[in-house]
Amino acid sequence: MKTSIVVPVFNTEQQYLRTAIESLISQTHTDWELVLVDDFTTKEETIKFISKIGGMCPGKYIYHKNKENLGIQGSTDKGIELATGNFIGFLDHDDKLDENCLKHVNDAIETNKYDFVYTNECQFFNDNRIKGYDKPDWNYELFLQHMYINHFKCMRASIAKEIIKERRGTDYGPSQDYDLVLRCVEKTNKIKHVKDGIYMWRVHVKGNQYPTGLAIGSEYAKKAIIEHLARTKNNKV
Repeated sequence: MKTSIVVPVFNTEQQYLRTAIESLISQTHTDWELVLVDDFTTKEETIKFISKIGGMCPGKYIYHKNKENLGIQGSTDKGIELATGNFIGFLDHDDKLDENCLKHVNDAIETNKYDFVYTNECQFFNDNRIKGYDKPDWNYELFLQHMYINHFKCMRASIAKEIIKERRGTDYGPSQDYDLVLRCVEKTNKIKHVKDGIYMWRVHVKGNQYPTGLAIGSEYAKKAIIEHLARTKNNKV
């Protein structure tokens, strides 16, 4: 079963992007493809490295460059559109995967034909692990209060492609992934939590954990929740 890994990129530090791509290449589950969406990168070192990625994973690489900067939602949705795998997973351009990440996820999917799988994750800084994040099993009521799924998440491609058609022309900013999962659980209850910390989330000195970014993200998250409840008429999923 092929898994497409969507990686939106914009002016990423070259060494971070290299680490992310190499973590995918080193997967023990080898039936994957990389879908890299360049969101109109302008940094020369990033452009130069991107030009080398095709040679790092021949036959497993789809590349698209946006004609303008579309932001995280536009780039993610373009990656979903281009993906050819049975399932679609999402890797941030500066994070990395444990070498057994896709194996664990694919084993879970194959066992019970799940439509959506998410895993535990670990935070790291300068290649040193800081802490693990053990998540609860799927809980709809909790999810409406907190986007606890975050990374790593993997979705049946047919569902993801249906979602991007539905949300074309919308904008959920940094909470686009929250909206993506909310729309997914409207379509399926075949959800699996893999209790292994197999996604590595890089911590930066600056990022959306700071108040301004958090406030912006919260407003978009409220929008995603309100619209989800309107679509479902507040019925439990």
